[in-house]
Amino acid sequence: MAPELLRGEAPDARSDQFAFCVALYSALFGQRPFAGDQLPALEAAARTGRIQPPPKSRRVPGWLRRLAFRGLAAAPGDRHPSM
Repeated sequence: MAPELLRGEAPDARSDQFAFCVALYSALFGQRPFAGDQLPALEAAARTGRIQPPPKSRRVPGWLRRLAFRGLAAAPGDRHPSM
């Protein structure tokens, strides 16, 4: 869930972009972007933008890696202007 939704703010296209990039990161790197076994830890990582480093064994082009990471920004204004 996008950090702004965790704060109780209204969803918008940037929230959808965050969710899309969570799925994209998971597909590209074979792990979730945020570490944590319990919901509070996952929420804290998402709110602060602490993205797990991807495994070195996954070969993903730099441009695609940057695209996914930007879409996972904690602040909605730091994400891509549009999909």
